[in-house]
Amino acid sequence: LVDRFDRRHRYLRVSLTERCNLRCTYCMPPEGAPLSPQPSLLTTPELLTLCRLFISHGVDKIRLTGGEPTLRKDMLDVVRALDAMRKEGLGLNEIVMTTNGIAGARKVAGWKEAGLDGVNLSLDALDEEGFERVARRRGLSSVLATLDALLAHSIRVKLNVVVLRSVNLSHLVSFIREFALGERWCGQHKIPVRFIELMPFGGNGWERTEMVSYREMRDVLENEFGQLVEVEGNGGGEVAKTFHLPSDPSTRLGFITSMTSHFCPTCDRLRLTADGHVKACLHSGRELDLRGALRDPSLGAEEAERRIMGVVGKAVWEKEAGHKGAGELARGGNRPMVLIGGSAKVSTAVEEEPALVASSTPTGIQPSTTQTLPSSASPPDSATLTHLTSSGALHMVDVLSKPPTLRHASARCSLYLSAHAARLLRKGALAKGDAVAVAKVAGTAAAKRTWDVVPMCHMVNIGRVDVEVVIPDVPEEGEEGGATDYLPESSRISDSRAAEYNYTLPRRVPRFPIHVSCSVTALDRTGCEMEAVHGCSVAAVVLYDMCKAADRGAVISGVRVVEKSGGKSGGWRGE
Repeated sequence: LVDRFDRRHRYLRVSLTERCNLRCTYCMPPEGAPLSPQPSLLTTPELLTLCRLFISHGVDKIRLTGGEPTLRKDMLDVVRALDAMRKEGLGLNEIVMTTNGIAGARKVAGWKEAGLDGVNLSLDALDEEGFERVARRRGLSSVLATLDALLAHSIRVKLNVVVLRSVNLSHLVSFIREFALGERWCGQHKIPVRFIELMPFGGNGWERTEMVSYREMRDVLENEFGQLVEVEGNGGGEVAKTFHLPSDPSTRLGFITSMTSHFCPTCDRLRLTADGHVKACLHSGRELDLRGALRDPSLGAEEAERRIMGVVGKAVWEKEAGHKGAGELARGGNRPMVLIGGSAKVSTAVEEEPALVASSTPTGIQPSTTQTLPSSASPPDSATLTHLTSSGALHMVDVLSKPPTLRHASARCSLYLSAHAARLLRKGALAKGDAVAVAKVAGTAAAKRTWDVVPMCHMVNIGRVDVEVVIPDVPEEGEEGGATDYLPESSRISDSRAAEYNYTLPRRVPRFPIHVSCSVTALDRTGCEMEAVHGCSVAAVVLYDMCKAADRGAVISGVRVVEKSGGKSGGWRGE
């Protein structure tokens, strides 16, 4: 499984479930995340079939994830089956798991017996109040009990800590003392601690101000312990920059620096989602369907294997050299972390017979051609317009027979400003005042009044509106970077045509995209996509009004719905 950049993929992360017993702020939105219907999820035989295929093509490490993997009732059966594959000599060397530890203390003995080698345990706070702020649930004592049980049964354990400025930045030293130095156990056990930069995922409200960079974390620790010593041989696909304390070479602490110093050039991992899709990059919304070929009754076992591995080969081959920057990821279409095993943008292979390709260099898999489809939870677009009767007359759709359900929709657009105007907006120095605050208020009001503007819209019972404005870093005058060479559609005419109509062509100027989004949540019989679009559009128009004195050539572009959930059609995500 080798990609265009000669990265060999040996590590498969397998999501056993989309469900979780915590509601961590960095992992899912406050309202929770929509789950895939049960028939869409892989059965245990299907999951193990796919794992065996990946192992036969070079995967030697499997990590069980979720959601929360311990919530899958037959998790131990999965571990035992993987251990049996390892004993067959297929090439699997390591079986590990990531867990929040809430329900683990009584189960750890079974994990050891089944063949689990190691556990990454998530723990983001050392006090109950901080734990509850992050997890939106209580449970610190349960996690610590699971940690003690893991040590008692000699299961290798690492501690994962997502660092949040307002919650646990001031506790980094305590994490090192209690766990890396083992003061909690009087030095008898020393647990590797890994500090993780906050990453943007759908609905987690990522803010740059809340993210703590690797450099800042390291400064905090070095102010207390002295200069950290890097551990040699920290490569081979390892994601953490690993160090030990200068006073104790046996300690281990790491930094997972996905945002400020990513490890994409050495990434060797793939992800298998709970509903049977392969995901080549954690920060990409792109996924390819494996479940379809697995369940196709017209395919024999060998043909299904060729079809599946052709799709996997395409995912690997099309993997990008690296993911986007933090700001762009925060505006992107990736879904909540908890649903890395759920439904999203999916491509389905349509080539008749993708083939395995052998070569004298490391074996690769011939990519198959694909057709991009919307989420499998969404039906095909309607062939008719619902606001027209069969005779073509206009009418308002009757929704009274439907029960009210929870609905959610998000829309986005961009306002392209000159560097001067973007700087004024970012600094809050516009003549008309705080443009962002006015735009947020206007967008919220517009979402609530959509029914009064769009003739055939229903009055929707809105419970929440969130309008966000993301302003990029704008270089000072004389500096370069960050701009888009943007030319409005209206100016794309020839010089001769312009001369004929005595029209002065606007000059092409670098512009900076101001990203505007509006998310609406409602409890009603119909969706709230139009409310999201209207709120987003009005917020952008208000920004234009506030900025036009500084840049009359500003352009609003790309108004679109980016996601919706709820209702009969289920979830959908746009490109």
